[in-house]
Amino acid sequence: QQWYETRAHLEHQINASMVMQSSIEYAQWTVIYCKFLARDGRVSSVQRLRELCNSLLGPPISNNRIKEMVPNHIWSDTVMNIKKRVFLRSRVLPAITTNRALQRIVNEYQDALDQLST
Repeated sequence: QQWYETRAHLEHQINASMVMQSSIEYAQWTVIYCKFLARDGRVSSVQRLRELCNSLLGPPISNNRIKEMVPNHIWSDTVMNIKKRVFLRSRVLPAITTNRALQRIVNEYQDALDQLST
């Protein structure tokens, strides 16, 4: 019960930071949320982490071509004025590494980011 309430609270804080348009709070709460899910390690938590990572990673199109090939209404490369892929690499993936069992997932997204930056 407490675990679900904590998860719901963190998700609420992320959404509230978006409503308030606070990029600093969005980044902080998202990292806390990732650490919480990574520590838990349940299948449902890993699925939520993957959903978040996928939304930040976006389509498999290189950074320098994304604007010309993907309309902004389909996928934007920023959230709260934060570059999604930069945020994924610099803040989200390090938060997930708090659980060594999730290292394969971290490597998978790092490889994808490396391929997209070329």
